[in-house]
Amino acid sequence: MTRIKLSVGILVGLVALSIFSGTWISRRCRQFQLMTISVEEAWLAGDVEEAYRLACRLEADWESFRRPAGVLLRSRELSEIDRIASRVRYRTASGGELQPELAELRHMLEQLRSSVIPRPETVL
Repeated sequence: MTRIKLSVGILVGLVALSIFSGTWISRRCRQFQLMTISVEEAWLAGDVEEAYRLACRLEADWESFRRPAGVLLRSRELSEIDRIASRVRYRTASGGELQPELAELRHMLEQLRSSVIPRPETVL
């Protein structure tokens, strides 16, 4: 009977961890999407310095998120977003094509977000 209780406890812990991590990643991805919108709005308004500051903040926040998220997700899912996030800062500073990069970053974040939303089939 002790083994059954222990097994149920481990199962409940894993389900709780799955729900918590999925919710946390989903919330952070939504914050990153909102940050990309802020960068784009500043860029379109002609405030290049503000857009660059927001892009630097986006990249720094992504780097701080990537390390703990790398424990919960496959690195392959994060590396493409990592590459695009670093290009956004570069494109903001150099005056390159920023809007396609931001659109691609938002799309990749949405894909990541939708893949970790806690649903019965993803939790169990």
